[in-house]
Amino acid sequence: MNTENKTNRIIVNILIALHLMLTYAQFRYDSSFLIMSTLVIGLVLYIFSFFKKTYLRENITYILILSGLLFLGAFNYITNDNTNLYGFIVSLISYGGVALSTLNYRLFPKLFKYLFWIPALFFVYHILIGGNANYVLLQSQNYVTIVLFLFLGYIYISDFQNNNMNLNLLELSVSLIIALWAQGRSGIISLVLLFVLTYITVLQKSSKIKMTRKFGYSLFLIICLVGVIVFALPHRERLLSRFYLVSISQTSHRLIMWIDYLKKISQSAKFFIFGAGENQFLGLISLYGHVHNSFLNIHSKFGLIGFVLILIMFYKAITFLYRNYRLLFVYFVCLLFRAFTDDIFPIYLGDFFLYYLIGLSIFKSKYLVLVSSQKAKVKIDET
Repeated sequence: MNTENKTNRIIVNILIALHLMLTYAQFRYDSSFLIMSTLVIGLVLYIFSFFKKTYLRENITYILILSGLLFLGAFNYITNDNTNLYGFIVSLISYGGVALSTLNYRLFPKLFKYLFWIPALFFVYHILIGGNANYVLLQSQNYVTIVLFLFLGYIYISDFQNNNMNLNLLELSVSLIIALWAQGRSGIISLVLLFVLTYITVLQKSSKIKMTRKFGYSLFLIICLVGVIVFALPHRERLLSRFYLVSISQTSHRLIMWIDYLKKISQSAKFFIFGAGENQFLGLISLYGHVHNSFLNIHSKFGLIGFVLILIMFYKAITFLYRNYRLLFVYFVCLLFRAFTDDIFPIYLGDFFLYYLIGLSIFKSKYLVLVSSQKAKVKIDET
């Protein structure tokens, strides 16, 4: 990472930032122009990634893995019509290119912290005018926290790449407030977990006295802000009611779809091996939009082989982060929890996370050098 060309790094960061903003725009506007623009940027980023000769083997392995997933997706498309093949090709080029370039080049932390405030302030504006979260991003309150996770992800990754152990207090606090306004249960829970686990992780790695003060001040701030939001919002009753205990016997849209999918793959060897596409339970999909589970979606798109392969690579990436850089580990654990209750990937606007974790499982040996310097820096800070 230290041998990277500065000019290339600047260009790559600008392209990634532009891609991120175009992705955010797709949460607001259904436009083929936006899709094609991200496609072109992704292709250019693939080219820049191969400028890094020191990562040539890892880059080739990454391409081969994604080509294997493309083959599985194409095979499922031919056999079961399970996969949006065009969408997957676009995803591989667009988000796959961004993920690969992020693995090859360090991000500028300040750039992505500034970018975070573009959607954040947009959401805050709608809070102040009494807007409805369901009508802010393509008529879905769930998109709000997905967007926040997307932008926070780049902040956490840039901190990891640049040997930083930042609290990101303001960004997390505002994200939690926005999540409360959006009133999505899994979004609120995942951001609360991210907030708490981030503090615990940073407290363990830094000066206890200094960080204890920061934790106390920030906790007081969050309690005040949450109290204001909960008791000032005109729809606070709905927010609180969404966390009442719900019996499994009661109707749950997500639960119905999950059980329906699991029944289909358990009753058919074909669906179990190749995946039961959305066309197999079209009635539920037409009512609720998607299956609301990224892991079932992976099985649906790539079948059993692709599902197992991706889970193995997730495991390798997550365990690597757990052993070597706990803060990014915390982020991805919270993200995967969020992905369990919504379609974030694959063939979706959160595909960057899918490809980044796949790539990290391949690049982890190269990143050990970066992690070792991170440990040395923390040790110096503590003395």
